[in-house]
Amino acid sequence: MTHRERVLAAVHHETPDRTPTCWMALENPAPLLERLGLDPASGNDGLGDYFGADTRMLGAVHTDDMFGNAGHGKPYGLELGRKPFYNAETVQEIEAYAWPSVDALDFTALQSYSKNHTFENSADHAVCVGNWTPVFCEVCDFFTMERALLLMLDHPALIEAAVARIEAFYLEYCERLLNAAAGRAQFFHMWDDFSSQRGMIMSPAAWRKFFKPTLAKMFAMAKARGLFVWFHSCGDINGVMPDLIDMGMDVWETVQTGLAGNDPAFLKREYGDFITFCGGINTQSTLPFGTPGEVRQEVRERIRVLGKGGGYLCGPDHMIKRETPLENILALYDEIQKTQGCG
Repeated sequence: MTHRERVLAAVHHETPDRTPTCWMALENPAPLLERLGLDPASGNDGLGDYFGADTRMLGAVHTDDMFGNAGHGKPYGLELGRKPFYNAETVQEIEAYAWPSVDALDFTALQSYSKNHTFENSADHAVCVGNWTPVFCEVCDFFTMERALLLMLDHPALIEAAVARIEAFYLEYCERLLNAAAGRAQFFHMWDDFSSQRGMIMSPAAWRKFFKPTLAKMFAMAKARGLFVWFHSCGDINGVMPDLIDMGMDVWETVQTGLAGNDPAFLKREYGDFITFCGGINTQSTLPFGTPGEVRQEVRERIRVLGKGGGYLCGPDHMIKRETPLENILALYDEIQKTQGCG
């Protein structure tokens, strides 16, 4: 099978020739690149190619923070990053913000973040197109997480106003991104983190009120173009998993199976007929602190349970942290490559 055929077989809940490899970036790829004798400039793309990653992630070229709040991807407290709406009291203040235009972004060169992969050299891979386009996380960047959660109860109009402007930007952004990728991608890759390791950060009802409608529109845009929806959300999202499935989620990343609510057998039994799982290998305990043998054992067990009858892409459940021993990373990808079929 080609990389693409292998991934599509798994997503169609068929048994591929081997478990597809889900690649997650290393926080510090340099030591492993040196160990393997790879070009240092190839970065995480070079490592993904070396380990036989079956997917490639491509997106539009843009700055890290499209909304100008200087908090993108950082902790959501006031102490880090500029939070423009932390003191906002009225909808008018939200409307008066200098909201960006999609026209300022470049959709002509869709490529990987390290610029080593393009559509032209990804013909045999399953191609996912998308960028960091969250709704809840963006709201937290504007208000801080604490104030955003309080405002959902005390002043919901402020949250609704911010979400409306975020939605308008992202729908136009995704429209252009998907048009630029037309006929060249199989998956629409998007993110939003709204859960902790012990469950939802907010009530499922609040999520459905404030954030589900926008995410559903973004999912629908991909579905209308015949793309699978590949959705990243950390933590225990069981409170809204049926919603996400109804909305059209096909692949769920990151599948942190070390959490109490994410027992692999439970996940496979409850949702395995509807979605494909991506991730599953623990980046908090097994990979950084286990032995190579324990890493291999966890890979085999995840494939046995989550990969039964297809429906699983095996890999780390998040970015591989810099303290992870190189031997454990090598064991992880070697063991995935050894598997013949799934379960």
